[in-house]
Order: sequence, then structure tokens, then C-alpha cells
Amino acid sequence: MFQAKYDRAARDGVSVTQLHSIIRRDGDELAAGLDDLGVRARVYHQIYRDSNARFHFALIASHGALWARWYLLAARLAANVFALGDVGAKTSRQHKMRVYSDYIDAIKEINRQVMIETFTSFYLYRVFGEAGCRELGFDDELTAQFCRRFSQAAEVSEPRPEDDRRFYESFFRWEQQRVVGPAVDDALELFDWPFMRSLCIRPWVWFSYFRPGRALIFKNFADQEERVSKGLIAYDWACAKGWAAIERNCRYNPFLSGEDRVAIKALSDGVAST
Repeated sequence: MFQAKYDRAARDGVSVTQLHSIIRRDGDELAAGLDDLGVRARVYHQIYRDSNARFHFALIASHGALWARWYLLAARLAANVFALGDVGAKTSRQHKMRVYSDYIDAIKEINRQVMIETFTSFYLYRVFGEAGCRELGFDDELTAQFCRRFSQAAEVSEPRPEDDRRFYESFFRWEQQRVVGPAVDDALELFDWPFMRSLCIRPWVWFSYFRPGRALIFKNFADQEERVSKGLIAYDWACAKGWAAIERNCRYNPFLSGEDRVAIKALSDGVAST
């Protein structure tokens, strides 16, 4: 398992900075290619299991990766139609699809980077504790929240629901500031197909644990505060349903490939991964 590998490295004298690089390199490899959203869902699930089902961000992010898998496919089909129908844009269909593809690739790369940061943050903390948090650039509050959830001493107590929500929001804001916000801004700045750009900043988000008829509909995906508020709504809906049910929803998500489904089932059943 990941934890055992990194514990061995620390016992062998690897510094926190060196281990940071090792874990990040592993995370980059595990994140696979741009289109491997199901693979990233599986890694998120591993993180969630290794956290003793306490890192709820990872479980919700697993759902997010699987939503993106089908949503981006549907959006590409629509973009091909709109590229022909949008006669108001004074550019060729090829140009429209090129800038659209560049934007979608940027969104997929953001998905990769968030997974890498989540993976790196969790395992570096588990080995080096507060020193790992300093290496990651956490503020005092996020450091304290990691300690309250993931230290060996914390494993004998159960966090309060309101503290879980605050931790989710703190980590969500950290990864928005560190990864998502700047990358989304850069991607939109280069997206010079106005019609499709206006649609892409208003995505329709539906995770498999959402009730029918309930979705997160953005007014402006470029707005960081709106991304955070929508993320908290997704968290509240998950919390109300129960984390065991949310994990089952992920396990039986129709957009999991056969291999990823087997891996997530093994994790849910408590079978150790490599």
C-alpha cells in the first residue's frame, strides 16, 4: 500500500522535501492521462479508504471525476453541432473545435492536478505530520484540521459533523486557490469561441448520488466563490444521504469501467490495493 512505501522511505532517512517529490511523482503517474477519469476515481477511492473513511473530499471528488467522464463526452457531441450552426462566429469550424478541445483538455488537466494534490497532501501528512503541512503550504487552521482527522491519536475519536464540513471547505478552498482558480482563468482567457465559452461557464453538474431533478447549475464557473458554494451543496447532500450510501453510489456508478469497478469494489470490501 502507499502508506507502507512512504513510511519505509522516511525510516530510510528521506527528508520531508524529498518525500514530497516522491509522492508527487507517484501521484502524477497514478493520475494517468487526460481521459483517464475512471482511473482517478479509483485513486480517490483508495485515499478515502486509507483515511478510514474520513477524507470526504476524496470520495466526492471521485464522483466528480465520473460525472466529468460522461458530461464532457456529451458536451463534445454538442460542440460539434454548434460549430456548424454558430454562423455568427467569424472563424472556421476547425478553429472552433480546436479552441474548444484546448479548453476541455485544460479542464481535464485541472482534474489531474487536483487528484495529484489530494494524493500528495494526504500521504505526506500521514508520514511527516505537521512538517508535511508546512511543506505543503497549509495555514494553521488547515494544519490543525489535518491533525484532528488523520493523526494516529485522532483515530480513536470521531470528528463532529460540523468540524467535518469545515475541514471539507478549508481543503476545498486550498485546492481552488492552489490549482483550480488560476488554471480555469488561463483556460477561459484563451477560449475565443464566444458562444461555446458562454455555455461552458454554465455547466450542469449531476453526481450519481443526487436525487432525480436535483443538480448544481452554475451561473459562472469562473467564479471561485460559486465553485466553493456549489461544492458545499454537494457535500451537504452527501452528508444527508450518509457516507456509506455515497460510497455505494460510487461503486455502482454506470460510468466506471469493468477494471475500475472491480478495484473500487475491492477497496469498499476492505481488500488492500497495491
